[in-house]
Amino acid sequence: MDKRNMRRPDALLPTIPDSRSIAPEWISWSNVALGIWLVVAAFLFRHQTGAGITQNIVAGLFVALAALWAARAFRPTVSLIASWTVVLTGLWVLVAPFALSYERETAAVVNDVIVGVAIIILGTCSTVIKARRLA
Repeated sequence: MDKRNMRRPDALLPTIPDSRSIAPEWISWSNVALGIWLVVAAFLFRHQTGAGITQNIVAGLFVALAALWAARAFRPTVSLIASWTVVLTGLWVLVAPFALSYERETAAVVNDVIVGVAIIILGTCSTVIKARRLA
């Protein structure tokens, strides 16, 4: 048997990409889309009070602008700070229905919780990738 034709066993294993090769820009653009969705959802879902509408508009614009800032920042440190801002705003989106006492509105609350969790997960992934690049 010719050893040159044999494959190495580790050649069949999947490789995990280095965090330096993963582009976090798509994550930031996903958060921009989620922020815009929050603004649209403020008018799409029925709210009993103006607090839910205002919160969705303000938080959605803040998420979209901070994520855009994170995607387009020239300095890596500024991009990292913007990504942390997105994560913290996502945390606010998650707890806002309960902090502002409009938790009885099911569709709006479910939307805020799901979008908040998605923003937190995507923002955390982006910050981890960017922090590893700075290290």
